[in-house]
Amino acid sequence: MFVGVVLSLVAAHWISAPVRRLAQSARKLQTGQFEHAIPLGGPSEVRALGRAFNAMANDLTELVAKEQAARREAEDASRAKDEFIATVSHELRTPLTAVLGWASILRDHDISPERLNHGLEVIERSARAQSRLIDDLLDVSRIVSNRLRMVREPVPLATVIETALDAMRPQAEMKRVEIRTDLAEKALVLGDGRRLEQVICNLVWNAIKFTEPPGHIRVQLKRQDRNLVVSISDTGVGISSSFLPYVFDWFRQEDARSRSQSGLGLGLGIVRHIVQLHGGTVRADSQGAGKGTTMTVTLPLHEPATRDLPAPAPQRPRPPLAHALDAARVLVVEDDEDARELVKTTLENAGAQVDAVASAREARREIFADAPDVLVSDVRMPVEDGYSLMRSLRDAGIVTPAIALTAYARREDADEARAAGFQIHLSKPVDAGRLVDAVASLLQNHSIH
Repeated sequence: MFVGVVLSLVAAHWISAPVRRLAQSARKLQTGQFEHAIPLGGPSEVRALGRAFNAMANDLTELVAKEQAARREAEDASRAKDEFIATVSHELRTPLTAVLGWASILRDHDISPERLNHGLEVIERSARAQSRLIDDLLDVSRIVSNRLRMVREPVPLATVIETALDAMRPQAEMKRVEIRTDLAEKALVLGDGRRLEQVICNLVWNAIKFTEPPGHIRVQLKRQDRNLVVSISDTGVGISSSFLPYVFDWFRQEDARSRSQSGLGLGLGIVRHIVQLHGGTVRADSQGAGKGTTMTVTLPLHEPATRDLPAPAPQRPRPPLAHALDAARVLVVEDDEDARELVKTTLENAGAQVDAVASAREARREIFADAPDVLVSDVRMPVEDGYSLMRSLRDAGIVTPAIALTAYARREDADEARAAGFQIHLSKPVDAGRLVDAVASLLQNHSIH
């Protein structure tokens, strides 16, 4: 009898002890302590239960780790979003402050000519900075949605670079940064000239921005095997070795808060995407802070089937802007009063006779009464938009050449404008030279036909 009792107690302890350990382990799991292995012992059923507990603890450990990582990523993404919005606000407000501030100062009639010119330069520079930021944001939107369209044709890369540099030289001159070039190579690449020009503009703008006067930028083009290589070197602040691998990442800037007008961290990401769409590569090299930077773009060489390419037609000299549109009659349709006055004044300064109206209804009345030589119309207008106006004119047999001058700047918008009957699509803001050139080209083409 005694022996049986002892055996019963031993068996009970043999079974209950591991069960108690399992219960303790379960309580630890309940409090989030997953790192301790659950001891195995007792009968096979209890050991099986212990193994199941261990497996569950491992699964919970992995699940919790994933959840914590996801939470950190979500927090990082939320923080990045907040920082990006704050940066967008800063980068848009900074040039806007300069524009509004100098506009107020220039109202003072006693201002000196030197101060007047300086104020106008600041306003122009700030407005171009805002335009560049908006273009970058739109391009990122197109890239993310896979809607960045490319037109591929043989283009001389040296000509693309020269065009981009012509656009960048005023900023370089204002900052007293010299641009030196070596563009003797005249070979072709197969690509979108406008997008390649954007690549060069972004890289040169970056070089100007981070080069202190009296520094310089060197732009070189050379052939390397079956590629064309563009290098843009500056004497600027350089890039630290720790940041160099991330320089083309979206929203990444080495020290965005320490530099005014530092941008959104989008330009180099756009550059990389466009270059990759052309089958090329881009890289950044720097010996470190204060030692300048070299950006190198490599693009596949395009060799046409025949080497006997036609010589480019000689360009006719451009007439002075003041007389480019002498005797031309232009109708401007724009619902915004300030924009309407600006376009009207720009065309009148080029010699045109300009009528300006605020709606599609007024434009239709003017055109049916006496059709102008050229129509310049906004697209987004109340009651009836520019597309509807143009379609109604074409349906009525009106053949007046027309320009869509609009803030809708996407390639799809240009396609829609042409489908409606416009010959030319210009995105706002447009400088005086481009607008006058566009009107002059329509006048010339229409007179030929």
